[in-house]
Amino acid sequence: MVQRALGAYAQSYGVPDDQLERFSTEFRPVAERQVLRELIIDHVSEHESLAATEEDVDARVEEIATRRGTEPGKVYASLQKANQLREIERGITEEKVFAHLLAQSTVDTA
Repeated sequence: MVQRALGAYAQSYGVPDDQLERFSTEFRPVAERQVLRELIIDHVSEHESLAATEEDVDARVEEIATRRGTEPGKVYASLQKANQLREIERGITEEKVFAHLLAQSTVDTA
């Protein structure tokens, strides 16, 4: 999983092949933290049934459409075409997990 994350980072940043080894060494801690974060979110989401629902995604698309001053159908089609719906779903799930974790936490400000 860490190797896949490093590969995705390298591709996103356009790292040349001759710099991949150095990049991987430097970004390994970042990739490890990201993988750990995703595993924790997945575990809590599954254990607490906090995954984004279709209704959640529809509501988010509607919010985006309102902000853009356009129709939800157009936003949905645009997100679908750009393969961004999964990202929207993942973001909602993360928000639910973090809200759950915060609700379970006690913060002492003293």
